[in-house]
Amino acid sequence: MAALLEVKNLVKKYKTVVAVNGASFSVEAGVCFGLLGPNGAGKTTAIEIIEDVIPPTSGEIIYKGQPRTASFKDEVGIQFQTTSLLSFLTVRETLETFKSLYRNTADIDNLVEMCHLGEFQHQYNDKISGGQRQRFLMAMALINQPELL
Repeated sequence: MAALLEVKNLVKKYKTVVAVNGASFSVEAGVCFGLLGPNGAGKTTAIEIIEDVIPPTSGEIIYKGQPRTASFKDEVGIQFQTTSLLSFLTVRETLETFKSLYRNTADIDNLVEMCHLGEFQHQYNDKISGGQRQRFLMAMALINQPELL
């Protein structure tokens, strides 16, 4: 099976600090892949490069056998480690807002059920617990029915 995602010789340097030093790996479709390492190993930096949030110093990111294109961001889901949420919106309103940003989207009621958001979907974003927030962020990452999460 061909890799859905390939990372080849990824390097990220900040002045005198090498945050990522030649990372290479591939992820096949349908596989749960973990990027593990100690604090400061460059895991978050590597993910941010893959997500096209920051540019690499060198290396390649290959998605479906090709360099990433503009459609990449429509086809992946991202659950950020931390993110700011608008406190004046409810969980459900935020999901509806994110849904409006994509063409191919999941049904919000299905996401609410799948991620166990029902009991707090009408609460404001700043009023939910840490565990509820993580389930909510997972639903946000799934809103565009990503091929890669």
